Amino acid sequence: MPRFFIIAITAAFALGCTIAQHITWNAAPYIAYSVVGLAVAVLLLQKREKAMLVCVCGIIVLLGIMRVLLPMKNQDISITEQYKKQVHIEGVIKGDIEDKNTKSRYTVVIHKINNEVVEEKKILVYEPYPSRCVSGEEVSFEAKLSEAEDFMTNAGRVFAYKRYLQQMGISAISYIQESGCVGQRKQYAIFERMRTHFVKAMHTFLPTKEATLLGGLLLGLRGTLPADLMEAFRATGLIHIIVLSGHNITLIAEGVRKILRKTPTTVSFTVSLAVIVLFVLFAGAQMAAIRAGSMAVIALVARATHREYDGIRALTFVALAMMVYNPAQVLFSTAFHLSFLATLGLLLFSESIEKKMKKIPQKYEMRSIVAATLATHILLFPYLAYAIGEISVVGIPANILVLPIIPVAMLFGAATTLIATIAPPVATIVSPIAYLPLKLITAITEILARVPHATLPLPEIGVFVTLIVTATLIYIGYQQSQGKKEERENEN
Repeated sequence: MPRFFIIAITAAFALGCTIAQHITWNAAPYIAYSVVGLAVAVLLLQKREKAMLVCVCGIIVLLGIMRVLLPMKNQDISITEQYKKQVHIEGVIKGDIEDKNTKSRYTVVIHKINNEVVEEKKILVYEPYPSRCVSGEEVSFEAKLSEAEDFMTNAGRVFAYKRYLQQMGISAISYIQESGCVGQRKQYAIFERMRTHFVKAMHTFLPTKEATLLGGLLLGLRGTLPADLMEAFRATGLIHIIVLSGHNITLIAEGVRKILRKTPTTVSFTVSLAVIVLFVLFAGAQMAAIRAGSMAVIALVARATHREYDGIRALTFVALAMMVYNPAQVLFSTAFHLSFLATLGLLLFSESIEKKMKKIPQKYEMRSIVAATLATHILLFPYLAYAIGEISVVGIPANILVLPIIPVAMLFGAATTLIATIAPPVATIVSPIAYLPLKLITAITEILARVPHATLPLPEIGVFVTLIVTATLIYIGYQQSQGKKEERENEN
């Protein structure tokens, strides 16, 4: 499949999914007529490639709109009207269990309400962190159902929460104190038990603050992070390091590959791949972790084979597949956006940055690691400015100082945690190796967060401005990668 074509149809599908957020199912007949019209145009314009491509992209845009609207067709959200009082619910947890500040959040497919069998409906459940249940487990609890409400984000933007949940087929939300876990774990049970043991192990050999930071780096667990530390990460522009994304995993896998560069290629690649798998298992092998691991694998293969542009095509194809499977998880997922942009930045800019950083010693592959760290953030800065609504004055120095430490903290933290689950006394002895980089991260973050006016509010930046800036940076990186590709071809 031509490289440009897959990029074009992915962008068109994303545009269609975005447009669908602002229209209703009533537009479906007009969309169907338009698809037929464009299909006829494609047949008539077969000899005019550019015009045909425009028509094909038009069809893809319309298909993206329909992909979002279809789940909302005939969707009955009157469950909140039918059950206005507290009810007894029985169902099964579907998908990931996410940790949001002090609460765990997950989707439950309802089978019974007040012991009466009902047509399967999905609700979103919030309960105090951490949840005792696991993905795929049957649960029962007392709850009052309510409709979701749109809310204002920290950036001062209105998030269409109700429509977001409708698109995912969720009929209502519920806040509970505790759910009853029946115990019939249908999927990922071994991974969930592993994650539970890992979290407990972290707290046996590390102080609370460093243990929770390691949980954020490895597992994306933010529920137990102290509020002051969370605010420090936000003020220094480092909040992204505790979001489970392909960025963190990519950094450490790339670092391992570089350190082992003198070994046979198969050895360095295999070890790096094993590291990615390890972190996916650490995160419970849930969808978010698998998604992040997939991004990291793409970056690893592309960098190891010096075929960054082919990596871009693979990355784009994965993004398209994810959108087709679940548009909401792509359009509204901060973790996905961070994974995609960080991986793309690594593929586009890492090699060029490394060649310009000759003053940084290559010993222990420090130059390569720093270059990879900076490359992943070129595309992240405009997105973070848009999503957060403010810019950190100390963000650049904070990232330069902290990000090279992240792979070390993750690698030693993961290794020590693994030792702690097998031989706790040994972990106590080697724990300083894991503690020091974590303590250094928190110390740097807290010191820089105390700088006067560390953050500056930004005027509301629209999504189109963000897209234009990001697209310009991608174009520049694409031109550079094309030039490097042609240089290598000429050398061969």
